[in-house]
Amino acid sequence: VISVLYYGLLTASKMQGTLGKKILGLKVVNEQGERVSVGQGIGRYFAYILSGIIFYIGFIMIAFGEKKGLHDIICKTRVVYK
Repeated sequence: VISVLYYGLLTASKMQGTLGKKILGLKVVNEQGERVSVGQGIGRYFAYILSGIIFYIGFIMIAFGEKKGLHDIICKTRVVYK
């Protein structure tokens, strides 16, 4: 429960991502480049888990094409530089 709230709420907050993303100068945005909703943030958490369960295919996808992971495609989000 704590990890869902941490990930989901920080992603939807003004920080637009976790502490690690902030340190790396990254943020999570929706398809329009705006801050994501709390629902998208929490959904992204569960989709992130799904990306790992399926033989890490969801993470490998980041290296190709639009540079989006399965969790980004499912939740219609994108990670960008600030």
